[in-house]
Amino acid sequence: MKEAEEHYNLAKELIRYGRTDHAIKELKEAIGIDPKYECAYKLLRKTLVSQGKIEDLIKYLYEIVRIDPENIIAHFFLADAYEQKGQSDEAIKEFKEVIRMNPEFPYAYCGLALSLNEKGMYKEAINALKTYFKMSQPHKTATVEMLKNHMNFLELLNGYTTQIDDSDTSS
Repeated sequence: MKEAEEHYNLAKELIRYGRTDHAIKELKEAIGIDPKYECAYKLLRKTLVSQGKIEDLIKYLYEIVRIDPENIIAHFFLADAYEQKGQSDEAIKEFKEVIRMNPEFPYAYCGLALSLNEKGMYKEAINALKTYFKMSQPHKTATVEMLKNHMNFLELLNGYTTQIDDSDTSS
């Protein structure tokens, strides 16, 4: 694991000096050494998205999932990449896979809600959001504000926020 961290730290420095192509290689190396290294996935996502290379991110994560179908972190980031690219059907499938693997993964429910909303599946989106809030009670207000900033979710929240009250979110 130390070796993966070394590649990750080198990637951070390379990004700092504008050498993103080399940084991407280092991040992929870190993930290759430790396929569960979440920080490397996050930085890889951030780097590729900032360069407009979301399709490269999807291809890379898809390959990891193909090789290691139980890699929940890769599934989550693949779902997120699909959602960012507007591929809601694929995102829904991947978020549901994450939930199947770990029903206690709150951010999968939040992502699922966003993707379901994109497809106009409002009732299912609200149910996913309620599940997220049940798991993430301390972050409820911040999450509502974050989701309000997501333009496609604004209408859904404005119409249904009253359904997400404290009685629905108590454990």
